[in-house]
Amino acid sequence: MLRRRYALIIIPLLLFLPFSYAIASFWPGNYAARTLLLVQQTKSTNPLSTDQGSTFPLLSERIDGLRALLFSEHVLGNVVDDQFGTAIGENEKRLRIQELRRSLWLEPIGNEFLQITYTGKMAQGLGVRLEIVLIRFTEALMRQGGRNVGDLLLERRARELNDAKRAVDQLAAQRDTVPITQRGEFEKKLSSATLKLDAAQTVYDEYQRQLGSSAPGPGVDLVNSASSMIVVDPPSDPQFPSMSKLYKLAIIFGAGVLFSFGLAFAAEMMDPYVRDRRSIAKITGLNFVATIGRIDQTRDGRP
Repeated sequence: MLRRRYALIIIPLLLFLPFSYAIASFWPGNYAARTLLLVQQTKSTNPLSTDQGSTFPLLSERIDGLRALLFSEHVLGNVVDDQFGTAIGENEKRLRIQELRRSLWLEPIGNEFLQITYTGKMAQGLGVRLEIVLIRFTEALMRQGGRNVGDLLLERRARELNDAKRAVDQLAAQRDTVPITQRGEFEKKLSSATLKLDAAQTVYDEYQRQLGSSAPGPGVDLVNSASSMIVVDPPSDPQFPSMSKLYKLAIIFGAGVLFSFGLAFAAEMMDPYVRDRRSIAKITGLNFVATIGRIDQTRDGRP
């Protein structure tokens, strides 16, 4: 097949050479800024742990949780606020957060290193943006200014208590304007609202007693202080694209090779001519006996 279809292989390859170079030259390249972090994992300080001498799980075992934190609305929302401030609306802010999720990646290097990669179209300023991401990610990892579950529960019960107080105040303000004929039904409604207020107050006081004084204690974070995370390679603007021109040329030319062989194979499959003894036996269903070679004619036209 290769001997018969060599033109369908060689000609496309020759055409793909300048074509590949042109595409590789104008192919927009991506740049990747990286920062490498050394995480010093210390012994557990969790007061609920039965094994105080145990160490933290390996970094690779917690990488999914770290990625979830990096891609969270809390971290990336703060990054967008640092980059654009109040100059953008909520819809554009959500679009920027989605773009950050596509541009960022976090991966473990061994058991003690973390690498964060920020990919972008332009090299200038990419290191500064990665530094903002690193700062916000580290703050969230250290849980500075964060709220625990007890805070959320107290806020929920406080809202329920305020709603009950508001309902009682509204009914009390309407007491003097209620007609005498509806006074009995109104008093029942006010009494029911008062009972709900007392119940909400009791629930809130109980939650306040159990959770009000609780504060986020030392848990099982990978990072408990700023000194336990060391920046080995600080963020900086990349000097070269993440994909070289030669690599792009190899990809495009490889696609040309596959196209050429595919074209030759398709031409061979669609060829209606019978060219060998196996094809004759397959088409006719008869056993092959012999072949007669080509008889050359002499100069006077006789065989």
